[in-house]
Amino acid sequence: MFRAMLLLASLSVATEPDIHPAEAAVLEALEAKDPEMAEKMLALRATDPGIYQKKLRHFADTHRRDVHEAHLRRDPELRKAEAALHRVEAQLKPLFMAHQAAESEQARTEIESELQALAHTLFARKAALKRMHLDQQQAHLDAIRADFDAWEADLELEAETWLDIKLQALEKP
Repeated sequence: MFRAMLLLASLSVATEPDIHPAEAAVLEALEAKDPEMAEKMLALRATDPGIYQKKLRHFADTHRRDVHEAHLRRDPELRKAEAALHRVEAQLKPLFMAHQAAESEQARTEIESELQALAHTLFARKAALKRMHLDQQQAHLDAIRADFDAWEADLELEAETWLDIKLQALEKP
């Protein structure tokens, strides 16, 4: 039912624009999680596009956060890197407050050098975390590629077998 509604919504060019692939992906994720809510969202799309966009954006953000947390639960190294990043972020606020409250130029300069060092650490950790995410995605893609290569090899063997059977059938009177 949902897929039919999604298809109808994407085909009704006269009344509303096509559903963007990213929007369709979010709606499909919502449908997998809560089919009734997905149908309500499609109805809302037709009646109140502004509220629909707001709710869709909220679900997309929540879904992205849930997926991220699921990755963290599965990978202890990723969890450690994320915790280290949060520790550095937590150190920044007190330093900014101290910088604002500092009475002398020398104190501000010292705090600024600490802030600069923390900023470099923060962005180095962000880069490391992003690299870990990319490595994880690459490993997943490599596994998919290996599955595809195995499937392709099986397909070549299947093609040869199919051809042999067809040729044998032609040889029989």
